Amino acid sequence: MNTVNKLDKVGQQVRDLVRDSSYAIRVNAMWQRGRNPDLTRSLQHSDATEGFTVIRNSLHFDLIMALIRLHDSTKNTSSIPRVVETLSNSAVCNMLISDIEGPRPTARAKKDGLHAKRLLRKAAAEARHLQTDSTLTALKELRNRHLAHTATEKIDHKAKYGDESAILEISIAIVDKLAKVILGENCSWKKSSRIWSKHADAFWANIAERQAASLR
Repeated sequence: MNTVNKLDKVGQQVRDLVRDSSYAIRVNAMWQRGRNPDLTRSLQHSDATEGFTVIRNSLHFDLIMALIRLHDSTKNTSSIPRVVETLSNSAVCNMLISDIEGPRPTARAKKDGLHAKRLLRKAAAEARHLQTDSTLTALKELRNRHLAHTATEKIDHKAKYGDESAILEISIAIVDKLAKVILGENCSWKKSSRIWSKHADAFWANIAERQAASLR
């Protein structure tokens, strides 16, 4: 694959990462809001309890799957490690910066090119550090041995509730840097998170209200 095709492929991979990150944010908002103690108490010991438990567990399952998908190192996948690996190729990186600066770079264009290089270096450093993080490793173990497959032996994966959200926050910060440089886009994750948290609150409040109405 030549350099132009590699750069085109990276563009598509980053678009996929933005889409997958957005989905993970939505699922995380639904799951986090579903863990509200008041909501849990309102649905305990009722006909809705089992359904509530299934939905909440499914959201947790889906969140972990979506999160680990961002860090899949398998070939021909759209993931943070694969994008970072391709951008470590100097020819690809140089072509990207040349595209940003243009054929006759002005002082401003050169400044934009330097800023892009800094963002890429920072994204790569953060991504490589995260790949060795024990929390991400534990979540991968949970996903690989308990969710995507069923291990025949007992596995102590060491993952804890809340780890998903912490790793997601770091992951979307990396994707944001890649999107700014490669797509020229600002992802506005904080705004998206606020919007989906609001939607999640409305969803769970409706469930609780319906359950309360059924008991009157």
